[in-house]
Amino acid sequence: MGFLDKAINNTKASIDSGSSKFNEKVEVEKLESKVRDKKREIDDLCKEIGHETYELAIDKDNAHQQKIEENIKKIKEAKEAIEGYEKEIEEIKAKGKEERENIKAEAQAKNEEADKQ
Repeated sequence: MGFLDKAINNTKASIDSGSSKFNEKVEVEKLESKVRDKKREIDDLCKEIGHETYELAIDKDNAHQQKIEENIKKIKEAKEAIEGYEKEIEEIKAKGKEERENIKAEAQAKNEEADKQ
């Protein structure tokens, strides 16, 4: 009976571990998508800053300076958001790793218990 119990425990642990990894990947992908979106936003803002700088040099209108400052503020906010997303990604990965280690430890404990029977 011990062999069958071990096989069941190992199968369950593999399924649980795979499910944990899948859920982790889904959450990480969502956040990585947000990071990519923010990076694109930063690129667009940098291009707009370049355009506004050119316009400022040509016509000396202070409205361009205000737009430049607004875009710089938006870039700083986007960079802060990216840092937050990257921190979340690391936390999710650490939590997933811990969860899978717990699943493995639990399966090993059940297998040792099955060996004793």
